[in-house]
Amino acid sequence: MNAASVVFAPLVPWPAIWGAGALFSALLLIALWRGLAGWPLRALAAGALLVALAQPSLQTEERAPLSDILVVLVDESASQRLDDRADQSAAALAALEREAQARGLEIRRATVGDGADNRGTLAMTALSEALADLPRDRVAGMVLV
Repeated sequence: MNAASVVFAPLVPWPAIWGAGALFSALLLIALWRGLAGWPLRALAAGALLVALAQPSLQTEERAPLSDILVVLVDESASQRLDDRADQSAAALAALEREAQARGLEIRRATVGDGADNRGTLAMTALSEALADLPRDRVAGMVLV
């Protein structure tokens, strides 16, 4: 994706440019009121000076969009060893990966295990650790499998 914009890098502070513009406008109004010859040329010169002081430049950029990130937390706690949960989780994970790939999402995986002292699954701790190094504006969502 290409983008173009006008960027200003003023040689003097903006209040000075606005003040000079107000002064030039007042002087041009007086010249117009008094009927002095050459006021259009004075107006052009004042405008050119103000534009030069503002120092505009055209900036063009070529940008490539970044893919969104899907955070997948895979539960590997003791509860996954019951019945056929491991197979169900593997099938769900495979389907999720196919869908994410079809939508152009980048997948980041993190595993969730049992908490110490039989405190259960610490999913939120694992999620906060997984999100710690990711840019927030690229995170599309989080899924716990």
